[in-house]
Amino acid sequence: MSHAAPEGVTGQQGPDQRGPDQRGPDQQTPDRRGSGRHAAAPPLLRARGLTRRFGSGRREVLAVDGIDLDVPAGRLLVVRGRSGSGKTTLLNLLAGLDRPTSGTVRLADARAGHDQEISAMSQPELVELRRRRIGVVFQTFALLGELTAAENVGLPLRLVGTDPAEREQRVAELL
Repeated sequence: MSHAAPEGVTGQQGPDQRGPDQRGPDQQTPDRRGSGRHAAAPPLLRARGLTRRFGSGRREVLAVDGIDLDVPAGRLLVVRGRSGSGKTTLLNLLAGLDRPTSGTVRLADARAGHDQEISAMSQPELVELRRRRIGVVFQTFALLGELTAAENVGLPLRLVGTDPAEREQRVAELL
């Protein structure tokens, strides 16, 4: 079985190579229990026992192995590591773009008064969740060449039916 891991993410993966004195004041280092420097804030996103395997038998690859992670609201999450260490797989699992082999991903939902388990949602539920609550920036931008920068930025708002005046205002704020 082949296995490598993003640095700074826990589970069966390798630990962050920097000592605590080398981290900035706003950086969280999750541990096996999902606690960290900012553990007092309730998590917006929580992963527990997150595992993803590809293939089987001698060709099985363990891309993500037993990750526990809490991401408080308003925090920036940075995942770094060597090529092939499972960074993209982990982010795809957290955003609901892929399903874990085992474990759970939960997203706080203040409006509903409870957490939503992303890892158990149907495809239509995941599509709606990504339209309204989760933004993903891919390594390749996937911009549409026929559209202006403003139209590309406003496209997700158009897809969810945002009023054109509000859409223009939000795009202007972003650009």
